[in-house]
Amino acid sequence: MVKSSVSVITITYNDLKNLKKTVESFKKFSALNTQFKLEYIVIDGNSTDGTKSYLQSQSQYIDKFISEKDSGIYDAMNKGIKMAGKEYVWFMNAGDEFIPKKLFKLDLLLKEHAYDVIYGDRIYIDTDDNKEYTQKAKKISEIQYGMCFGHQSTIYNRQILEKYLFNLTYKYAGDYEQLIRLYLNNKSFKYISFPLCRFYSGGASESGIGPHLEATYIQSKYFKADTLKKSRYINGSIIHLKNIMEEVKHGN
Repeated sequence: MVKSSVSVITITYNDLKNLKKTVESFKKFSALNTQFKLEYIVIDGNSTDGTKSYLQSQSQYIDKFISEKDSGIYDAMNKGIKMAGKEYVWFMNAGDEFIPKKLFKLDLLLKEHAYDVIYGDRIYIDTDDNKEYTQKAKKISEIQYGMCFGHQSTIYNRQILEKYLFNLTYKYAGDYEQLIRLYLNNKSFKYISFPLCRFYSGGASESGIGPHLEATYIQSKYFKADTLKKSRYINGSIIHLKNIMEEVKHGN
């Protein structure tokens, strides 16, 4: 029987603790889902915390890795795409985890070879209270209002990714901008109604007002002004500005 082939890509930089968490998650996922032909790639931004030695010690599980300086998250992700050799690509960055279940429905969809992007829900863990929440993916048709699903719960056709690499202009919202380009160029999307990953709060795209402003700029570039009235990022920017003003007001 022909197996679904997937390149799993993890990017990391000076985050050995979380990298180990993701690698261990990959091991469990791989053992459970033998119906997939998996390739594991790690892109390290030349870490100084022992990451390279750890990667060398995991050669039984990690098929390819590089440890070299990059210009940011999306440069590292593009490097991973160019190294990938399987039909599909799945990003699971340092700290993210697979759902430890057999994903038979995903396997069947991949074997159809009918979709450019397959996406699902994700489990969100709030690091403040350590509680888990299920984040349901939104319809791709709502992408003009904000990100519809996370890159950790998205599986891409590799050939499509090679044509639509991440734009290195962006620091926080490059994955959002890329999905907009895929959608506007009529690529096919398929939703799976169950979680594909677990991720923790506190990533780069959640840090302060910068991500909201960048995403709002991207929206203004691709969509008409009247759609921005419903932008989740504009609302997020307003909330951050109000918080900053309150801190200034109280001398914090």
